[in-house]
Amino acid sequence: MFFIAYGLISFSLLFLVFVQNLHLYSRIITSIVILLVGIGLIHNYYEIKWLNKIKAKDIRFMTKNNIIIFTGSGLAALLTWYINHNLGHGSLVASGIVGVISALVFPANLAGAFYTASFVGMSSQAIIPSANIAALTGLIAGLVIIFSKDIYAGLGGKGGTSIAFSTQFTRIILNLFNI
Repeated sequence: MFFIAYGLISFSLLFLVFVQNLHLYSRIITSIVILLVGIGLIHNYYEIKWLNKIKAKDIRFMTKNNIIIFTGSGLAALLTWYINHNLGHGSLVASGIVGVISALVFPANLAGAFYTASFVGMSSQAIIPSANIAALTGLIAGLVIIFSKDIYAGLGGKGGTSIAFSTQFTRIILNLFNI
């Protein structure tokens, strides 16, 4: 189910890029990217289905590693948002600082997840208005990262797509509650 939702989000974002571009060469490049993403999704689907890569031990959610990714993603997003907006260092510097600290302190798989979650803190205050919402969006990003481990394996753009999905999901929830 998550595989289908992730694919739909990816294609909808790419479709919006396609519609917004008015130049022919931009539409051709976007069409090629859509085709490559589709091929990657089909490949991953059959790899998961036929090779049975997901075993029962991999489906468990409450593992130590997943709990660390979940909480660390929320903290990474919060720290990046704080450095970006409260300290005024800008989004790229803030995300870079969190990424370097993560790479120095944690193993590669955790550092990659935390760096990806730091993209949430790069959002403007019009999108993520407070530190609390940044932390919430980081937690949602942690869930997306955990559930999408086998999706887009070896294909670029997973981090940005994961954060775009998490941010839009948070905005939808906040709009439902008029926050």
